[in-house]
Amino acid sequence: MKHTLRHFLFTLLCLVSCVYASALYAAVNLINYKYLGEFDADKAKLTLKMIPPLDTLNPVYSAKLYKIDYETNAPDGTSSKASGLVAMPVNPQGKVSVVSYFHGTRVTRSDVPSNFAQNYYIYPAVFANTGGYMLVMPDYLGLGDSELALHPYVQAKSLAVSCVDMISAAKELASTLKYPINDKLFLAGNSEGGFTTIVTFEDMLKHHKDIPVTAAAPGSAPYDWTETVPYITTQPGPRASIYAAYFFYSMQTYRHYWSGLAEIFKAPYDTLVPTLFDGSHDITEIQSTLPADPKDLLRDEFFKAMVDGTDPHMNQLKHNLNHYNFVVTAPMLLVGSKGDHDLPFHGAELAYSVLKTKSDKVFLKSVSDVLDHIQAFPFVTKEQLEFFQQYN
Repeated sequence: MKHTLRHFLFTLLCLVSCVYASALYAAVNLINYKYLGEFDADKAKLTLKMIPPLDTLNPVYSAKLYKIDYETNAPDGTSSKASGLVAMPVNPQGKVSVVSYFHGTRVTRSDVPSNFAQNYYIYPAVFANTGGYMLVMPDYLGLGDSELALHPYVQAKSLAVSCVDMISAAKELASTLKYPINDKLFLAGNSEGGFTTIVTFEDMLKHHKDIPVTAAAPGSAPYDWTETVPYITTQPGPRASIYAAYFFYSMQTYRHYWSGLAEIFKAPYDTLVPTLFDGSHDITEIQSTLPADPKDLLRDEFFKAMVDGTDPHMNQLKHNLNHYNFVVTAPMLLVGSKGDHDLPFHGAELAYSVLKTKSDKVFLKSVSDVLDHIQAFPFVTKEQLEFFQQYN
C-alpha cells in the first residue's frame, strides 16, 4: 500500500512538473504579425550602391519582411505593447543566424523600422540581403505601435527589457513560420542603438543565460556620463540640444528626479519641449526651434550641476549611463570614429580600458580620425557586419 501511494505521489509530481515546464516553455510574447512584402536583392544593391563603403557589398538574398507586435514591460513594470521589424532571407543555405540591430535617435513616432520607409532599407540590405542573417529591429517603447506617449530615451533598463523581448518574439515568429534559425545571436546598433547594444548584452549575460550572445558590436555610443554629458553640453555639436532636451524630458517623465520641467529648462522651453517631443515633429523642426547651445536651453543651476556632477541624483544618472563594468564572455567590438562631434570616442576608449581588464574578448576600433557621427555611420555598419562574419 505504501509503495503504491509513493508511486502515485511520484507520478503526480512528475505530471505537475511536466505541465509547469510546458507552461514555461509555451509562454509567448508575440501578439501578432503582418507580412509586409519582399525586399529583393536588386533593390538592396541599388540601396547600397549609393552609400560608400557599403557599395562594395554584394547582396545575394531576397528578404521577406514582417511587422510584429509583442508584449513587454513599460518602465514602471506594467505590461505594454511594442512593435518591430523582422527580415528573413529567402531560400537560406541551412539554418540562419540572427542579428538584432538597434536604431539610433528617433523623435517621430512613425519613423520606425516596422514602417519600413526608404531610410530603413540599409539595414536588411546589409544584414539580411548581404549577410544572410535574420534581422530583428525593435521600434522601441514610445515609438511605432507602443502605447507609451514618450520613448524612454537612453534609459538602460527599459531598452534592455524591451529589446530582449523583441528577440524572443522574433524567434517565436520564426517558429510559427517554420523558418530555420540556429542558436547564434549577434547584437549591433549605432548612437542610442549602440548604447542599447551594450545594455542589452549586459542584461542577457546576467539574466538570460538561456539566450547566449555570439558577438556584439556597439557603434558610436555614449558609454560614460563624465565623458558624454560635459562634452555634449560644453562642446555642443549640431544635435546637442536635441539630445539634452530628449534625455532630460524623458528621464523626468519616467523617473521624476526633479520638481518639474521648469527646474530643468529655461522658459519658454519648459513648456515647448513636451510639445516638440510629442512624436509628431521631426528632428529638423525640433532642431530649428531649440537653441543650438544647451547652455541656452538648460537652467543655469541645472546646467552647472550636470557639468560639475553635483546634482543630487548624479549616482542614479551615472548608473543609468555607465555600463562597462561587467565580464564580457562573447566577443565585443566597440566601434566609432575619433572625429565624432556628437559623442566622444574617448568614452569608448574609457569603456574599453575597463572591460579589457576583465576579458580578452573586447576590441576597439575607430573607422576614421575625421568622420563625424552621421558620416561615420556606414563605415561603422560595415565593420559590424565584418566582425560578425568572423564568428558565423
